[in-house]
Amino acid sequence: MSRTPDRDPLMLDEQKLFYFPQRIGQWLDAGNNWNRLKSTYPVYVEVSPAGACNHRCIFCALDFMGYRRQYLDLASYRAFIKVAARKGVRSIMFCGEGEPLLNPDLATMTRETKTQGIDVAITTNGTLLDERFCKAAMPSLGWIKVSLDAGSAATHAKIHTCSEHDFGRILDNLATAVRIKRRRHLSCDIGVQVLLLPENAAEVLPLARAVKKIGVDYFVVKPYSPGLRSRNIRKVDYTECRELAEKIERLSDQAFHATFRSRAFAALGSNGPSYSRCNAVPFFWAYVATNGDVYSCHNFMHRKEFCLGNIGRRPFDRIWEGPRRKSNWRKMQRMSTDACRINCRMDSVNRHLQRISHPQKNYTFI
Repeated sequence: MSRTPDRDPLMLDEQKLFYFPQRIGQWLDAGNNWNRLKSTYPVYVEVSPAGACNHRCIFCALDFMGYRRQYLDLASYRAFIKVAARKGVRSIMFCGEGEPLLNPDLATMTRETKTQGIDVAITTNGTLLDERFCKAAMPSLGWIKVSLDAGSAATHAKIHTCSEHDFGRILDNLATAVRIKRRRHLSCDIGVQVLLLPENAAEVLPLARAVKKIGVDYFVVKPYSPGLRSRNIRKVDYTECRELAEKIERLSDQAFHATFRSRAFAALGSNGPSYSRCNAVPFFWAYVATNGDVYSCHNFMHRKEFCLGNIGRRPFDRIWEGPRRKSNWRKMQRMSTDACRINCRMDSVNRHLQRISHPQKNYTFI
């Protein structure tokens, strides 16, 4: 009897914090003792290599940043990853305020991050994912994900506010990345992500079939979540998407994983999170902005109380264990999730932490 492929084998629709029980235990055991809590370092850090972007997506949550032509300083980043690795940071994803591949030092950053023992990945719009970059960076990458939000050149140009030529270019770049991966026997997963919108709903399934034919490893569909300061606030109704979800996931086989993020879609339609306070901040993740500022949560880059310091001026350990983070921790103890972005990246992590820190009745009967 053939085995049905796992609905989400790459765990794209759930949290992975349970793989780090020692880190969770450290946080739990510290209680409200800051002198013990301050040494709980993030498992995962997002880093923005570039403020500039060659697209202007109609759903961009960070449009308020202004797409400044600014790039993360390589020397500051090198100093940061040395300390981060020593303090237990396990992964870094390059994403951020702009298009990461616009930074000419990104391939170098990728290699040097992996050399420090930190897993590394990239999210990109795919336009600059050419052969030269793939050969330089892919041997160090755990995965690379292309945000491709349409199945045709015209719709892609409308959603990303770019040239229609970019669509074919991105598909060609994906094919190049697949070819390099296979020829060099690399372990880097190559994926495509779609943010589901009314403008692209009819093209999602054809796009999934097209990138499966190209040979990418996975395809994922996620819902829109408005940024707290974005000028691109939209209302999207996802009540009629079950049929699309089923069709997408039927494309999965042993070589191609198609995931419709049903948990994330369901969370949008719930009555709010099952937790009243964010416990992921400022402990299990962090964000490094293009100018070197370290934030406990990138959704609040417009608020100075979430900025903990700058890696160009202070070592990361002094920032992470410093007074600004202590102040941020105290704020998070009082701050309701009503002020947070709906369905943020740490939502499922927070649900997990809530279950652990507030066990149900008779939980000892395992």
